Amino acid sequence: MKPKVFRTNKFYLVIFIVFVIFIFFMKTKRKSIVEPLILTELKKNVQQCVSRIENMTFLVPEDAEITEIDKKYEKTVQLHLGGFRDGGLGNKYFELMTLIGIGDTLQRRVLVNATDLNNIRILANEIYPIFPKIIDEFEFRMIPTAAATRQDLSVGKCCTFDDPKQFISRPEKHLIFDGRYFQSFKYFNHIRLKIRELLKPKDQIFQKAECLLPERHRNDFIFSAPSSTFGWWLSYLSKEGSVTYYRNIQETQDKVANEMKEEDFYPPEWIKLRFDNVTGRIDTFF
Repeated sequence: MKPKVFRTNKFYLVIFIVFVIFIFFMKTKRKSIVEPLILTELKKNVQQCVSRIENMTFLVPEDAEITEIDKKYEKTVQLHLGGFRDGGLGNKYFELMTLIGIGDTLQRRVLVNATDLNNIRILANEIYPIFPKIIDEFEFRMIPTAAATRQDLSVGKCCTFDDPKQFISRPEKHLIFDGRYFQSFKYFNHIRLKIRELLKPKDQIFQKAECLLPERHRNDFIFSAPSSTFGWWLSYLSKEGSVTYYRNIQETQDKVANEMKEEDFYPPEWIKLRFDNVTGRIDTFF
């Protein structure tokens, strides 16, 4: 009986060894097939990535050559985009238009920090789909923090004007203005026609707005929320000859009143209204 058992065990041992060799062979063969495929795919992805980077013309290197046309604007200016963190669309438009206006005033190139992915995401997802022309006004560059000089401007108050002309002779190549929202038309009113052009929406959005807003209601605007940036932009971008009325912010409990200088926030042609508590009438404010 023992020799028979031995032969049986030997048979199973041979089968096991053959099975192990077969598995090893298949793994080696699969590896020889799969690895080239992985390497090929990886190489393809790297090439695509490099191609995308090479074509990202909005990322201008620090030592990029400046053309003759641009030599007038060799210096740059950036803005602390606080509204991109915690503000609505109206706040964001104020910051972007203020940056463009300051760049024109100081004759500096306007930059957006390309290392701040939040800024890039908002511009790509919220601004560009509606107002694509805005993006062309900015350069997206990677300026080292140590290479830029920070300067306070309109700090602590959202709706006041701090004239940037006082910094026109600053020698620093890169300036960053720190402040709060920069919500004053005086930063960009000197380029108002350009602002209106930049804030022209895409045709599809324009057509939708045409349907939503009856023609007979397009000449006059009244906004009862006196610090509303959305209402502000609707009025500022309305066609020439339209009339804007706004509520006296001092008659409300709007906390923005403490941060606002009215002559800096409301254009002089807009008409302030007041409410008479005795008669219940609404009249123009004198």
